[in-house]
Amino acid sequence: MYKDIETIIFDFGGTLDTNGIPWSQKYLITLKINGFVFDDKLYHRIYKASEEFLQNNSNNNFRSYKELMKEQLSFIISSIHLTGYENRHNYERIINEVFADIWMDTVYCIKNSKEILETFKNKYKLGLVSNYYGNIKRICKDMDLDKYFDVILDPNTACIHKPHPGIFSIALKMLNSLPENTFVIGDSYEDDIVPAKIIGCRTILLNRNIILNESKYDSSDYTVKNINKIQSILQKK
Repeated sequence: MYKDIETIIFDFGGTLDTNGIPWSQKYLITLKINGFVFDDKLYHRIYKASEEFLQNNSNNNFRSYKELMKEQLSFIISSIHLTGYENRHNYERIINEVFADIWMDTVYCIKNSKEILETFKNKYKLGLVSNYYGNIKRICKDMDLDKYFDVILDPNTACIHKPHPGIFSIALKMLNSLPENTFVIGDSYEDDIVPAKIIGCRTILLNRNIILNESKYDSSDYTVKNINKIQSILQKK
């Protein structure tokens, strides 16, 4: 067991809520499973625009996590030309059908994450560091996740966005923890792993899309494709 580990810092989006599938891929995969065909490059441009839309519109008025996700999906689907689904009525039906699949899986992933957090909360100090859309504290409260974390930090609080390593330094200071006694867990190599390693944390990359022997990700201490593998890692040594 890692006896010197006192603190675990998690990412949220793509980590606790999807078990290692970045949201850009989550929407794309679900749309394709539902039989829709469109240009991938167009999709990724639209996804980026949807993130900017939520970033600019999520702070002023509270929406539940479910409402926020559906709003993003609505933006994406309404921006993609799907032949045969041009009228508003059909788009609303598509949105409802696709969202039902996404929400069911998200609820399952969060339930599983809560079970893991429950086993950790009395053993470690727990932090959450997420860019999300500047409203992560409200989202965590909405999903009953806030009770597990000693610190919840986003750019609204820290005035720094990932991948700047300073946001992790601020979290560690708030947790009264040292980097060498901390694991950072996230789905993004660039946003989570690299900045955490810069300040001296140990890291676990959780991403179902990454080939485990891919050398470009070798800065991460561990790479896993399922969040349930984290417990066995922490029991090593």
